[in-house]
Amino acid sequence: MKSQSKQHEINQRNFDVDNCEQLDDFPYASVLSFLPLIRFWEERANAPGGSKDLLAKTIQKRLAKAPALYQPIHDLSLIGKHKDTIDLMMSAIFPPAVKEDAIYSVNIPFNFTSFHSTPKFDELFMAASFDKSEEDINFMKASKYLAANFIILKKFYGIDISLKAPVIIRLKEPGTGLEKAYNIQVDSRFLDVVHHKKLRKLTEKQINKLMNDPHNISQWMQTLPPENFEFQGFVTYTMTDVSEQDIFSTLKDDLLEKDAIISQDKISGLEAKFRSLFQTRDLKLGLVAFDHEKGKMNDPGRKIWNSIFLDRPDNLQESDMKGSVYERAFMQAGPVIVDDLSSHENLIAIEKNMQDKGFRNVVVIPLFYDNKPIGVLELGSPTPCELNALSLLKLKDVIPLFAIAARRSIDELQNQIQAVIKEKYTAIHPTVEWRFVQAASHFVNGQENGRSPDLEPIVFKDVFPLYGQSDIRGSSVERAKAIQTDLVRHMQLGKRVVRTINELKQYPIYEELEFRLDNYIAKIKSGLASGDELTINEFITQELDPLFRQLENSDPAITKAVSAYRKALDKKLGFVYEKRKDYEESVTLINNTISAYLDEEEEKAQEKFPHYFEKYKTDGVEYTMYTGESLMRNNHFGPMYLQNLRLWQLMIMCEIARKTESLVPDLKLPLKTTHLILVYSAPLAIQFRVDEKQFDVEGTYNMRYEIVKKRIDKAMVKGSRERVTQPGKIAIIFSQHKEMVEYSKYIAFLQSRGYLTKEVEELEIEELQGVKGLQALRVTVDTGVSATAATDVSMEELLSKVE
Repeated sequence: MKSQSKQHEINQRNFDVDNCEQLDDFPYASVLSFLPLIRFWEERANAPGGSKDLLAKTIQKRLAKAPALYQPIHDLSLIGKHKDTIDLMMSAIFPPAVKEDAIYSVNIPFNFTSFHSTPKFDELFMAASFDKSEEDINFMKASKYLAANFIILKKFYGIDISLKAPVIIRLKEPGTGLEKAYNIQVDSRFLDVVHHKKLRKLTEKQINKLMNDPHNISQWMQTLPPENFEFQGFVTYTMTDVSEQDIFSTLKDDLLEKDAIISQDKISGLEAKFRSLFQTRDLKLGLVAFDHEKGKMNDPGRKIWNSIFLDRPDNLQESDMKGSVYERAFMQAGPVIVDDLSSHENLIAIEKNMQDKGFRNVVVIPLFYDNKPIGVLELGSPTPCELNALSLLKLKDVIPLFAIAARRSIDELQNQIQAVIKEKYTAIHPTVEWRFVQAASHFVNGQENGRSPDLEPIVFKDVFPLYGQSDIRGSSVERAKAIQTDLVRHMQLGKRVVRTINELKQYPIYEELEFRLDNYIAKIKSGLASGDELTINEFITQELDPLFRQLENSDPAITKAVSAYRKALDKKLGFVYEKRKDYEESVTLINNTISAYLDEEEEKAQEKFPHYFEKYKTDGVEYTMYTGESLMRNNHFGPMYLQNLRLWQLMIMCEIARKTESLVPDLKLPLKTTHLILVYSAPLAIQFRVDEKQFDVEGTYNMRYEIVKKRIDKAMVKGSRERVTQPGKIAIIFSQHKEMVEYSKYIAFLQSRGYLTKEVEELEIEELQGVKGLQALRVTVDTGVSATAATDVSMEELLSKVE
């Protein structure tokens, strides 16, 4: 049944491994036959007139003497016997005039055995190599099998199907090893197919199933059983060099990928393509970023520096660029080509460095994005004059893609950096982020409307502050003790070495050095003044250590003494650092414990009612919270929320006191912590300072709060020398009687819950500079019982129990 011709398109690239396992052997029978070609010449010979009649008649006479060529050919030796006749017949496909330059081969149907080919084809395939991936092998299997099926469908069922994907192979050329791409065109005009059994009828439904699922091998096998058909004739493969088109196509794809100019593997791939494009196997490719604001070569991230000519940017001075090929390239906004560095005199340092690296032919191409310099593309070769202005015309459409790739890579890196900064340093708190987004949107809208808007101020009015502090008592004294102890020990160790040297060498200068060491020891023990630590460290690094290095190998006793001295020093710092290390580790453990617990509990509290929170680590941890309706985008604020946060803060401070007390046995120095809470009932206004990247209290009247914050940690109980803050206790600082009443309720509740002991002190605070009238409630934390976590109790439950 032969239906009306229909056209379909199939993309055979989609064949997968499992499908193609059934195609290990080509399933159709095929045999070499010249009969289709003979029929072509017979028609020519019998046609009236025509320029080919004479040649056709000559071929016809020769064929009369070679009857074997009319039969299917199983013995390929027959081809050699009738080579002249076959060559003459083949002129119908490839005229002798094109044979020298063409790349073609005539093969047995669906077999890669060639029996007639051009010299260029033989030269290419005899010596060239190409790696075939599993995908390539599957593609070749699928192409052959689908092509056979399509021929059957076209001849017997009138269905014309074209393959969408071109057949491209890539070969490494002999000698150079460079890759070239070839498009293979298949000519099956002289291929015939016969059926041995009764031809099956195909319904419209069967045909549609084949078209809709062309990659189903089993379905093709059932619909067109291979044993029913045989292919007779031959197939011609013509290869066309499409290297440049293929390279440009893949280059564009490569440069659109992520990390196109960052990944070293991808840079190497780009370099390989440039070598093939310019047919020079020693070509090197580099790319460096250019910092427009700083006006110099720069690595804006960890990897956007793949220069083949320049050293790393931290070794590159701005003066090095003066008069260089780079400066000239940017000044003229176009490529600079040096045919041969060796032929130039008075090379500057950068160009001498290129020459030292083996480059003679140098090309520097500036990259621009939005008319601003963004980077440089470098090409270099050890062979003079390999690249010239004519060569670079090939890159006309590629250079902008390098600029886009550079811009994208820089943007991606900067986004990553900004994310880190936002997370680690100047994060915008989630509670107030909505307001920053709003302000930024207004700014962008203003720009789009042609205005030049200023960023609007970020201000939150009528917010209530909650301040807390956990301070390491006597940290300055402990730090000074640690420094003194380490310096004295360092001086004593140094003195032992100097004494050993003096006993052996007996020079007056060594006696004077020992005298100075004794003076330093005495001075350190009596107390360090500002700058003494730096002076002593300079004495160690500039006098003591150089002397020991000079003399350590002059005598075994000195060698032993210097070795003992160095063994006592910190390997990284080169100083005795035992007590200072103990101090730093103890402070760090306290700070990290407090900070981690605060973060954990604050995150839970944030879920119950949003608030702004910030904390700082010094010798201890201090934190500030702000709450109020202006901070919230969609929530309403009431007194209950403020009361809840105040009670929550007091509960959290009790737990911090317990945790820091439990750390004492694990500390290398027995440091104690004190804790305070500042109660401030007057609402404030806070404004974000763009230059400082933080919120500050706004207005002169509200500055009193900041002054109190800065001074209360050293406050004294009125009429005594006792600090208000004491280890194991929490000092609640306030100025209004109503605040005392409120917190008294909280204290009573927490005493009932096991947070606090029954001891409560009411204190007056000694007048501070610019601040008077402060009072305090000082409570003692019960460190022996584990209380309920602050955020494990609901807001309503807490406040109802307090009432």
